[in-house]
Amino acid sequence: MFRKILLRGEGFTLIELLAVMAIVAVLAGIIAVAVSGSGETSKDTQTVNDGTTIETSAAEFFGNATGASLVEKSSINGSVFYPYTAGTTGAEVTSSLWPEDFISATYATELFDSGAAVSKVTLTLRDGTTAQTVKDLLEKFTAISFSDLEDANVLTSEPDSFAAVSEITGLENGTKSFRNFLWLFEKDTAAGSTGTVDSRNVVIYKLVSITKVSDGNFVELSYLRIF
Repeated sequence: MFRKILLRGEGFTLIELLAVMAIVAVLAGIIAVAVSGSGETSKDTQTVNDGTTIETSAAEFFGNATGASLVEKSSINGSVFYPYTAGTTGAEVTSSLWPEDFISATYATELFDSGAAVSKVTLTLRDGTTAQTVKDLLEKFTAISFSDLEDANVLTSEPDSFAAVSEITGLENGTKSFRNFLWLFEKDTAAGSTGTVDSRNVVIYKLVSITKVSDGNFVELSYLRIF
């Protein structure tokens, strides 16, 4: 009886096994792409959520600030902002009432042409229009100072995305790292009981592409506003 059952059993042919393996490989590839994409989306979602947290922390910082605003203007020291010259000196202004730093200090590698190999920066808004330039940033934006927020005990730690970088190799002047996200304050004014009051809106730009220029010395960076 046992012998008869064994003889009746049918196994898979080689062609059937290969077909199954091919199907499994295709499904695994689809799942891998889906998981990779969802991971990137998850990071963006977390960064956007962190943006809301920083807005709350900045508002608390401002609410706790006392005294008059200590205004500081930047000194570019004769260097060149691509594609603007030192004629923009003094365009950057920060206030002690807000947790902010100069963009030229925080994002020198990404926006400040001082041997960083960046020949062009494109800043695209969420609607697909390119309405902001590096000069716009210098005049109308500041860099968020997470250290100020932490020192003021209104934030426990900086967002993980602030330290995230992308590297590009093969440049004649070596490997360069560029921040994946630009964390900025957009200067604004709001109506108050005694007139207009300075305010700040959190803005986040995500690095979406690094293009190597043909001569191998420079790259072009493209950022998209996500918050």
